[in-house]
Amino acid sequence: MITTNQLSLIVDALEEKEAKLLSWGDTGGIFSELELQDICEVLLPDEDFEDVLDALEQQAMIYSIFDSWGQNAGYRSRMAHAVHLYRSLRQWMHGQPLSNSRTLVSDFRFLRRPRSYPIRDREIGDLVKEW
Repeated sequence: MITTNQLSLIVDALEEKEAKLLSWGDTGGIFSELELQDICEVLLPDEDFEDVLDALEQQAMIYSIFDSWGQNAGYRSRMAHAVHLYRSLRQWMHGQPLSNSRTLVSDFRFLRRPRSYPIRDREIGDLVKEW
């Protein structure tokens, strides 16, 4: 069984590579299945790639990206996919084709920082009394 910590290793490696493109404004990058497999084999050599890929998709840590013919073109992390979707937002007006609509995001800056989690060492009841 593949743990969430193991999957996080893969996602961190993917996000680190994607951040280089995103910081320059390129939101169209994707990983091919072969690139993803290479990363998985380096970080989790004892795990089956298909199992890792299924777990990453089931946990919504990566997304399959499809081309205009409906074929799987590759994968993006949820971070890169979110930035891609935000960048692609358009203001659609009724009766107007989507291709003529204006983009809602004209410029963005991207900065990736390591994940941090709050220390959960206090009881809710104590906090409520304090507040």
